[in-house]
Amino acid sequence: MQKQAEILGILTRIQDTSYSDVQSIDALLDYGFELTQHIAFSGEAMSEAKKLLHDSRRKAYLRVEASMKAQEKKWAPSLIKDYVNDICADENAYYELCERCNRTATHSVDLVRTAISALKTEMITSNYQTHV
Repeated sequence: MQKQAEILGILTRIQDTSYSDVQSIDALLDYGFELTQHIAFSGEAMSEAKKLLHDSRRKAYLRVEASMKAQEKKWAPSLIKDYVNDICADENAYYELCERCNRTATHSVDLVRTAISALKTEMITSNYQTHV
């Protein structure tokens, strides 16, 4: 269920893409479509990661509750919550990674849109100047 390797691959792909790789409208469109696939994949991974996180928290709360009853101890609710979150650190980190990947791909699509607009404006301007 975990897609961490794929999520890290997407982030690496986005990090390694340079402007020289996508200097044409066609290349930008291809990259934009690739990014939308990354958005869909990372969105699915976020959903799965959130479920893993909530399942882990539920189990952790039950273990903490059983332990406290067995030891006849009481903790403040905020301390229990912090402790459970610490127990679920790996699941939380995975969810955050998926969420960051999704946002990075989304912001990259915005940049692609801006770059395509700039290239279109540049083409119109250069066509206008050659016909004048």
